[in-house]
Amino acid sequence: MDWDDFHRRAKRVVPQQELKARRCWIGVLDHRKSTQDDFKETDFLWMIGHNKIPINKIQDTYEKRHDLIGVRISYKGCVVDQSDIVKSFLVPEDCVVVFNAVDPLNATVQHQTLDPPSLREELIQAEIPRRHQEIESGHDAKQTANNHLCFAVDIEAYQYFE
Repeated sequence: MDWDDFHRRAKRVVPQQELKARRCWIGVLDHRKSTQDDFKETDFLWMIGHNKIPINKIQDTYEKRHDLIGVRISYKGCVVDQSDIVKSFLVPEDCVVVFNAVDPLNATVQHQTLDPPSLREELIQAEIPRRHQEIESGHDAKQTANNHLCFAVDIEAYQYFE
């Protein structure tokens, strides 16, 4: 995989919104997409953040947006340590860092000790309380100037829906 090419192509679909000082775009490619695909803005979960955002916060945001658990965040083909921070992945003079999400079933299969049906059942059971909690808590959403629906969380995460 040519990560530099992936990064260049991802930067072409960054949302057209000005960043505040000391902020950067953080993009996570959808777990159903390949880094080799052609991209559109909605193929990524785009977040505006600062360089001290921990990877586990990005992963949690992605999981909530996609209603999943067990997703892993990858950079240059390697799963990222959840305690790491965005600064570790930012290139000097660049305000965009991109990751790709790894499907929880595929990520687990690589190091799996259980049979796939047992694992799948375990994921389904773990998801039931989470969905109930999210339904009760609701989501912050607002309409943008260009008629996209913005889903925002405390690290200024935005996913655009048409």
